Amino acid sequence: MSKPKLNALEKLAILQEIESGHIGRNAAVRKYGFSKSTVAQWQRRYHLYGYEGLEIPSHNRSYSEELKHQAVMDYLGGGLSQYQIIEKYKIASRTQLTDWIKKYNGHSSLKAYTGGTPAMTKGRSTTWQERIDIVLYCLALAVIRNKSVIPLWLFVRIHNLNEQLHELIEHSERSDSQRTILDKCRHK
Repeated sequence: MSKPKLNALEKLAILQEIESGHIGRNAAVRKYGFSKSTVAQWQRRYHLYGYEGLEIPSHNRSYSEELKHQAVMDYLGGGLSQYQIIEKYKIASRTQLTDWIKKYNGHSSLKAYTGGTPAMTKGRSTTWQERIDIVLYCLALAVIRNKSVIPLWLFVRIHNLNEQLHELIEHSERSDSQRTILDKCRHK
């Protein structure tokens, strides 16, 4: 069972309940079913960003190349913990900092986020049959790589049904005269 997504107001109510002393963090964790680290993250974000820090972000935050580099250097220098660094530089999460550290250690650049490229551009529309062919192709790759998402016998059955469907579509698209000629050729 997945935990419900809380809005900022609900998170704030839980944090205020903890801050006022009506309930401890451990008791809140048990009562509401969230992990300690989740509640701690809410507290850090509320402390850093106020109410907006509790809202579900609608877009990624942007950090300059210099800020990323300085944050990584502070971490590698050993003077600050990851949590102190994310507070100091107002970084969204420890995971974000960890990703920068991995890139730096892997000799990748820490470029500033520019918004990236659009996820998809408008392409041509595909037919139903093309979509079926794409799914079959992906399933075939999974079977070949031995990472099958379906049993091999089921893949073979689907593939055979698809071939029969191709023949039916091809047959139905022909004119009556073409069908008659083809039928006569098959019966000879």
